[in-house]
Amino acid sequence: MFLLDDLNADEQGCDLETVKQNMSGLRILLTLLIGGGLLISSWPLAAKESKPKGKLVKVRFAQVRPTQRVISWLLVGAKTYRFRKLTEKNQQKRMRDEAPTAIKGPDGKYWVSDHHHELFSWHDAGIDEFYVLETEDFSDRTMEEFEERMTREDDPKVYLKDENGNKVFTMRDLPQSFTEKEDRELFINDDFRYLVHLLKMAKLIKKSAKAFADFEWSVALRQWGGIALDWWPFFNRAATEKAFEFARSEAAQDLPGYIRPKGSKSSKSSKTSKISKEKEGTLEPEGVQVAPCAEVFDGTL
Repeated sequence: MFLLDDLNADEQGCDLETVKQNMSGLRILLTLLIGGGLLISSWPLAAKESKPKGKLVKVRFAQVRPTQRVISWLLVGAKTYRFRKLTEKNQQKRMRDEAPTAIKGPDGKYWVSDHHHELFSWHDAGIDEFYVLETEDFSDRTMEEFEERMTREDDPKVYLKDENGNKVFTMRDLPQSFTEKEDRELFINDDFRYLVHLLKMAKLIKKSAKAFADFEWSVALRQWGGIALDWWPFFNRAATEKAFEFARSEAAQDLPGYIRPKGSKSSKSSKTSKISKEKEGTLEPEGVQVAPCAEVFDGTL
């Protein structure tokens, strides 16, 4: 499987023949951004964000707990494929750089609040030991105090909504592990999350400090009329183009990390936009350029 994550713009440039030579024997769909050069950055993303304070703790999968029920298995597959291609040294570096933030609970487990796709990919690539960034320790508190902290409205650490954005779960409904079959079956597949990943790769969305911003985008894209991805081929032209159209539209302007296309005018005052931006805590990536159009290249070799 060769997905967008594996296209390194710095190495491949815009030469499709070079890309084809590196994909012999694989059915591919590549999202190419045209205009001012290829604007897809290599994984990881170029957008910078400050990491929260905490201590790195080496753990095993038996010691960590998920904090959401929605996942894109397509994105997990893409990340697993990419991770397996790394050398052991680069895998270790990747796991330290992408250490998920976690709060230690009264049950002694580390409840991770981000990077669920990464964790699944590490497990599926055969990893058991990795690091988490412990930001808070509630191991000496009651479960009620812990739940109150995790569901705090101003700084939530759990996502208790379904793929449609409806709050239908409690913390007791969360899977207990990343590894057990019965727990993995509890996750709701939502490949709109993969489309949001593509938008971030294409720098049509800025990195946002707002909790669970990617979920907001996937819910909004579905409600707006986006097209879900097919499992085969792994992503299709119509779904990608529809997602790119949405990301540039005013329908997305209130979402965290929205980038207004150059030349378009806001329907809101600049004062309102400034307040909204400060509230979201949007992080500005360096050198962001918005691609004017998108093409999907289908090559069967």
